[in-house]
Amino acid sequence: MPSSEMRRFAPTPLNRVWASRSTSRSSSTSVSSTSRTASEVRWPRRRFFDASSGGSDARAIVEAGHDGTLPGWGAMITGRTVLVFPFYDDNPFLNVLSLAPMAEGWVFRSAGDFDDWEARSDRLSPGDVMHLHWTAPILQTAETQADAERRLVRCGAMLSRAHRRGIGIIWTVHNQVPHELVYADQERRLIRLISERADLIHVMSPSTVEVLADICRLPPEKVRPIPHPSYEAVYGDGPARRDARASFELTDSDRAVLFFGNVRAYKGVQSLIDAIRHVQNSEPSGVRLALLLAGRTPPSDRALIESALAPLKSVGHFDFVPEQEVGRWFRAADVAVFPFEKVLNSGSVHLAATFRVPVILPDVPHLRRDFGEYPWVRTFDANNPVESLASSLRDGSLFSSLEVTDFDWFLRSRAPWATSLRYRRILQEAHSLGASRRVATTA
Repeated sequence: MPSSEMRRFAPTPLNRVWASRSTSRSSSTSVSSTSRTASEVRWPRRRFFDASSGGSDARAIVEAGHDGTLPGWGAMITGRTVLVFPFYDDNPFLNVLSLAPMAEGWVFRSAGDFDDWEARSDRLSPGDVMHLHWTAPILQTAETQADAERRLVRCGAMLSRAHRRGIGIIWTVHNQVPHELVYADQERRLIRLISERADLIHVMSPSTVEVLADICRLPPEKVRPIPHPSYEAVYGDGPARRDARASFELTDSDRAVLFFGNVRAYKGVQSLIDAIRHVQNSEPSGVRLALLLAGRTPPSDRALIESALAPLKSVGHFDFVPEQEVGRWFRAADVAVFPFEKVLNSGSVHLAATFRVPVILPDVPHLRRDFGEYPWVRTFDANNPVESLASSLRDGSLFSSLEVTDFDWFLRSRAPWATSLRYRRILQEAHSLGASRRVATTA
């Protein structure tokens, strides 16, 4: 179980960046190539949340002023607590968000499971903030359907108590529904409940409102768009490309295809394996593909995947990849493929961009809208994934004109420190909403 005091787990480079920026309070080259202060930085080309692409709710969000522009520093807040649930100590996303608020004096605490979350929430003080991320541990870990129903009732009561007591409530929408979904009806009711009780709803994709529309309507006045951060300075640079490739026994003629992340059925891994096999069988003396596959894999899936990989040149690591090893996998890769069958936000895409590795994604509306403008992204036909992926993978010229600088705008607009500053702003807002509600209740 995670410690009740949230551990900062970023590698040393990010800690140095955090320390220097918390002192200077100005943007550096990872945020902007100029010396402008953070409050002056604006995203080039277009804002994150474009009213023209998301219907009436998106327009309402933009008209309310919540368009993802970068806020400046505000008044110092000391000693306020943020209760984060769930907290995973191997997930750098959570640490990135906390950087600027911690520099201002916010105290981050975590809850280990649903029962712990419920108990700790009742110990929060007016003006503190509860931040809910992934919803799966609330209901999907229940032992029975009846247990899931009881948890749903308890969760509603807990959120109501927190609301009455002046606790600010933030919900970050990571997925439409959990990927491993057991109690579907209860989960949909939970999502509607959270959207009603939350003071602020953090979305990382402009498509979130649309993707959740068949479950609930996210109130525009609550939505706060902050994009998923990149991972620049979070992971080390890794070895030189030649050394990284040599560690996997790759030759100069091998085209290394990387899948990095949790290996699950919804990730479409089997389609990727079948596509590579299709290329190899149809052109045995032509394109040489090597599959690099890394990420936690359920025991039930591992044997099937290893069997499917047997005829191919491949390297598989079916467990968590230590942070000091992440760079080696990406430095060795020529292209990263993420054949998601269902996904809303993907940290893997941002990780690939951080290492300047081009990406192939399924051509589905929300991914096309989020990533389609970037020259380092190509898509395949999600309705015919094997043939379409095979066609892309055999095309040696697919990214031949790509420059390293083609990643720069995407990475600048999602720099970790800039993202954390945006998050600091909504923490302050949630604090104010909760505190004012408490005052109104006791008046």
